[in-house]
Amino acid sequence: QECGNHTAVRFAAVDNGRVGLLAVAPQLMECSALHYTPADFLAAKHTNELEARSQTFFNLDWKQRGLGTASCGEDTLTQYRIHAGKHSFEFKLLPFAVNGSIAAIARESVR
Repeated sequence: QECGNHTAVRFAAVDNGRVGLLAVAPQLMECSALHYTPADFLAAKHTNELEARSQTFFNLDWKQRGLGTASCGEDTLTQYRIHAGKHSFEFKLLPFAVNGSIAAIARESVR
């Protein structure tokens, strides 16, 4: 699993204290918001070598395969595998003012 990944998410948001970006999906999705890129994790041998960036990297995914590959130990349970095929998912990106209700904006946007 990716670091900081959240599963079964309908909406997620990042903001700078004044304005933000809201991601809303009609189906469940996965997401993370980190101050590191995937390349930062690959380059570091230990977590103490990571240096947080000033940017926030907002990642949206349809799904991630569950843990386990049967290379040493059990394989991923069938329900957590992603099988070959064409996959897609929909989401909306919406700006918002921090003083508003993010949940209300999310609910309204999927109607």
